[in-house]
Amino acid sequence: MATPPNNIFEMTFADFAESVRPTGAINRFPAIAPAADVYSYSVYLNGPVAKGLSLDAQEHTYKDVMVYALTEKLQLNPLNARDNLKVAELVALRFSWMSAVLESSIGQGVQSGAVIDDYTMLTKGMTHPWIVAELDKQRELSRKLGSTLTRAGVAMDVIPRETSLGVVVAQDFDFTIQQTKEGEVVTHENRRLQELPKLGEDVMVTYYRGTGQVVQSLEKATISDAFIDPETEDLAVSVADDKGNKQIIRFNGMISFDRFVKAHDLDIDMVQRAMDVRAASPKSINALPLRKLVKSPYIDLGSGCLAVDYMEKESTYTAMFPSAEIMASLAKEFDLGAKAIAMGYSLEEQQNKTKPLASLSSIGAEASEMTLRGIIHQKGYESIEASGPSDKQYLGKVVAASAMHVAQETGRKNIVIHDVRTLDKTPSINDQLSVKFKNGRGVVTELVKPGQDLGR
Repeated sequence: MATPPNNIFEMTFADFAESVRPTGAINRFPAIAPAADVYSYSVYLNGPVAKGLSLDAQEHTYKDVMVYALTEKLQLNPLNARDNLKVAELVALRFSWMSAVLESSIGQGVQSGAVIDDYTMLTKGMTHPWIVAELDKQRELSRKLGSTLTRAGVAMDVIPRETSLGVVVAQDFDFTIQQTKEGEVVTHENRRLQELPKLGEDVMVTYYRGTGQVVQSLEKATISDAFIDPETEDLAVSVADDKGNKQIIRFNGMISFDRFVKAHDLDIDMVQRAMDVRAASPKSINALPLRKLVKSPYIDLGSGCLAVDYMEKESTYTAMFPSAEIMASLAKEFDLGAKAIAMGYSLEEQQNKTKPLASLSSIGAEASEMTLRGIIHQKGYESIEASGPSDKQYLGKVVAASAMHVAQETGRKNIVIHDVRTLDKTPSINDQLSVKFKNGRGVVTELVKPGQDLGR
């Protein structure tokens, strides 16, 4: 990569993305009764280049419902929190770079033709070649995750909490699986860990700004009281091993530090002392940017979404929402009054009555299934069915895959097509599987004896 220029708005989008090194964190909230866990996604832009951005562009948080629709539109699985996190990272990058270019160009213009080309491309959506390549990598990683879990004999993918303490029970090139002392079996993405722990080792992983900090040999570690890290202005502790080697562990906030103390059975008074340290040196708070509504809700013809136009820092932007409910939940952030919210619900009701054409996400799903059917016919299969409507079990080998579907041979040249969004894991080609459907959802189990050491 070329040396970054002095001004961010002179950087191409790909160079900017590589320079700010986005790290995303999944915030997992406990389930209520039988409901599924609820997530939100935080994205942090790092490095010296990121510090040149406005404060609201350096950190981003998205509620789960804000990314589901886009994840599906991009032909990833909205039921997979890791896919949603990747989409959140890409959205944050696109917003931050385009905002920097727009703000810096006011009064002086953008001189680089490459930057103008990138900006023009990004105004049309998530079609930039760098973004497309990242989406392809994520699809491949999701396929590998399904195989990793089944080979390890793990029933489901569990997102690690901010602090997890326990033994590494399985590991391969992409993932590390840990049995925590709370009884959970959690899966870490190796690319999000500062260093890889060893198989069988008892370690602590504490996530800070989306990156897992790994501490080994905990039984011999000495942990200091909390202090303010001068570089980040966040809470931190120093962990020293029996040889005097020290490691700084940073925390996203007081809740994260409290969990760390409880996980290690440390003196609970450390939390109060940390609160005193934090109170003595408060961190700057990034306030929401001032926004002013300039156009009432309307239907965006290109996407079919509800949209509003608003002004921020003397520039006009458009915000789009997949539903009136989501628009109402963000009313304060976009200066929406009761009249605007009521108009949004009315437009949504009118749109539903007109029975609009298929959404972009459904078009993408149809294209994926058509592609896979073409592959299957080329391989000589003729009897094809689609899973989901019936409670049924399918046994056999995955013989083909497309962006959102996999084909499983069930014997005598019979094929069943699975939409991966209905499965609890994403299979890979050549996997021997049992896929059992009930109420439209499929549970995937690999038909091999699971092993624990998956190979590094």
